[in-house]
Amino acid sequence: MVLDPTIKTALLVLIGLICVFIIIKIAKVLIKLIALLVLVGLIYFGYKNWDTIESKASDFIENPSSVVDIPTFDQVKTFFGGLTIRDLKKECEDEGSDNWRCDCIYEPIMKNLKERLSNKELKQLLKDEDVLSKELKVSYDQLKSGFKDCVFNRKGKI
Repeated sequence: MVLDPTIKTALLVLIGLICVFIIIKIAKVLIKLIALLVLVGLIYFGYKNWDTIESKASDFIENPSSVVDIPTFDQVKTFFGGLTIRDLKKECEDEGSDNWRCDCIYEPIMKNLKERLSNKELKQLLKDEDVLSKELKVSYDQLKSGFKDCVFNRKGKI
């Protein structure tokens, strides 16, 4: 039995539509199954870690700054190649301003600190390393792009 070409084409189209319909039905079921597994996983994670989540949330409500990472003095030192601001001050006073660290790091930071703080606050700041590290971080964040530009411009002198 030989089938007419139009009947063959119609049968192939019908078979194709049935296959697409089946694939779509299977895909919908798979997507729903995956969504269900993700939901179950999130519920399980929340159940297992509820104490930690609740603890951090209550810590944040009681003291919002407790969640913010404030750099330690040692971390701030790394901004200056392992030198403290006191080391830079001594180095800049000994060698003069021909040093790139003095021109690009120490002097802009000291200028920024003097603009933001009174003389009394600045003297007190130099006595307390924790407060100093916080203020150095503020100055560093404000001047970061200037540091890069200055070092780039002085590259031949480094």
